[in-house]
Amino acid sequence: MHINVSPDSSPSPQPSPIKGEGVYDPVVAAAHTFQFLPSGAAALAALEALIRQARRSVRLEMYIYKADRTGSLIRAALEEACRRGARVRVLLDDFGAMDLPRDYFNELQKLGGEVRRFNPSRALRVAFRNHRKLCVVDHRCAVIGGFNVGDEYNGDGVSAGWRDLGLQIEGPVVEELEASFARMYIGARADTQALIMFMRGHEKSVPHFDRPTLLASGPGFQSEQLRKSLYRDIHAANRVAIVAAYFMPPWRLRRALRHAAKHGIVRLVLPGVTDVPAMRLAAHHLYEKMLRHRLELFEYQPQVLHSKLVIIDDIVYVGSCNFDVRSLQLNFDFLVRIPCAELAAQARQLFAGDVALSKAITLPEWHAGTTFWRSTVRAIAYWLAARFDPFLARRRWRALR
Repeated sequence: MHINVSPDSSPSPQPSPIKGEGVYDPVVAAAHTFQFLPSGAAALAALEALIRQARRSVRLEMYIYKADRTGSLIRAALEEACRRGARVRVLLDDFGAMDLPRDYFNELQKLGGEVRRFNPSRALRVAFRNHRKLCVVDHRCAVIGGFNVGDEYNGDGVSAGWRDLGLQIEGPVVEELEASFARMYIGARADTQALIMFMRGHEKSVPHFDRPTLLASGPGFQSEQLRKSLYRDIHAANRVAIVAAYFMPPWRLRRALRHAAKHGIVRLVLPGVTDVPAMRLAAHHLYEKMLRHRLELFEYQPQVLHSKLVIIDDIVYVGSCNFDVRSLQLNFDFLVRIPCAELAAQARQLFAGDVALSKAITLPEWHAGTTFWRSTVRAIAYWLAARFDPFLARRRWRALR
């Protein structure tokens, strides 16, 4: 099934430029306009503003949605969009939104809005999660990033709130994002009929490396394209910079990083404070080997690090995907690959700001602080996250098919 997204002929206002301290200027490249939203607060402000400008449609996809002040602001904006006649669809992951009251969007639905929960099956929702964060408005403008809808994301990542990042996009890739949303919306029920429709919507395609393109991951998507694109770019890179909330890449990507470090510079900003301690322990299992291969490691100190950003020479990857096995192979996730030197320069400024607020990890200090007990705990955490979790998830996916 091919999903067409065709805008109607009614006029739509141009999205207002996002203003505020620390916000980056828009970058125009390859028939697109990109604007970094350098914190969770900036990303959520842009999301709310975009929804309040909507005239025709809103497509909102979130992994976590909280019934707090931030959630109420976004819900009110969605309801206003419905009252203006916009067609509103909301897709939430059932696992990520398990604490959200079932009647939370009743008023929105009374106004004509549609709300679905992805994968409501109790047997499957832990194994397969829709980890994507995306909003498309009026078929032409999108906001993507690592942030969810909740008060903890609504800060600067330094003095308050988690460290996060967003990107506002106009241009042809927005159509790809909206078509991807439509496919996820169809497959939300995760029953046999929905799965068949979802799989039929799968179209083999060759990624375009000369222009911005969407790379999605998850069962039923061409997940290998995302991993192959990262591997291809990293393997040939002179400079690699990665900000990752969770870091546990598959072996081939680790090999590519080690290869890039032989003739270039590879720098990683990882969490010093995390919301998932087990994942930090699993990443620690990899530290010594990476340091021995001359990768530079930093741990972000002020707040929980939740950003997802990859800069490979003059190529930027932004989206919801972490640099770990679950995001790259199991979860439904995505990154937008953007070959643009000007945007990459801005991304490096963002990265430098994170490094300035991070603690450098050196091999002698790391080795001195590693005891047999710590090493054992890290190895167990890594085995559970990198081996056992994927094994169970794949078994459940095969059973569903």
